[in-house]
Amino acid sequence: DDQLEDYSLENYEKQLEWMKEFESELLGLKVRQLSAENQLNHELLALQLKNSIEGANYGGKYQLMTNRGAPHLSLAQMPARLPFRQNIDYKSYLKRLALVPVQSDQVIDRLRAGLEAGWKQPCESMRGFENSITTHIVTDVEQSNFMQPFKKRPNAVAEDDFNAYKKRAADLVKTKV
Repeated sequence: DDQLEDYSLENYEKQLEWMKEFESELLGLKVRQLSAENQLNHELLALQLKNSIEGANYGGKYQLMTNRGAPHLSLAQMPARLPFRQNIDYKSYLKRLALVPVQSDQVIDRLRAGLEAGWKQPCESMRGFENSITTHIVTDVEQSNFMQPFKKRPNAVAEDDFNAYKKRAADLVKTKV
């Protein structure tokens, strides 16, 4: 609960191996014994795994940023996706904010490796993409999307604790995020 996704190439390779093993197990199932609905689920999952595995051969492992999504967009959605009801929720969030530089370095390293290997997105499809980044660059930390969890204190969190979490979050947003 207090980690961010690992975007390193090493982790990608581990996931790829896991997908290959899972695909092998999946294809070994006796599909005819499944209900019609689950036969379709099986077929769709097998296709998804196949495409993900094949994508690694064609630069898929380097395509972290597309016109449909990117790691920084998932990160920006974190305040809306996580619960903020008790102390542990805020502590978990603060640990994740502290890890943003590590995750950012992983993304940059992976994108650079892709560029070195000759893989990049076409410029036209990425036109305006920079706005998905610049919208999160604010001069007043209180206006940052990452400060949303501190707009209202839940009853289960003491005011002193909440204020300390908010202060720490503001520091992390300024210095790490």
